[in-house]
Amino acid sequence: MFLIYRPLNFDSRLYEVAGEAARLLAGEREVVGDLVVIKVRERAATALATFTSDGVSPGDLVELR
Repeated sequence: MFLIYRPLNFDSRLYEVAGEAARLLAGEREVVGDLVVIKVRERAATALATFTSDGVSPGDLVELR
C-alpha cells in the first residue's frame, strides 16, 4: 500500500503567511490517494489507485505506507 501525495505550494499573491508559519508549512504535503501494487515484474509494475480525492498527475510522489 502506498500513499500518493504532492507538496503544498502556497501562492504568496493570494495568502499572507508569517515567517514562522511559512517555515512550518514548507514541509507539508497533500495526500491525493492510495495505491496498491498488484503485479511486479523485472522491469515494470502494475498498480491500482484504490482511492483518489483529486486527479493523479505525472510528478505526484508516492510513499510506502
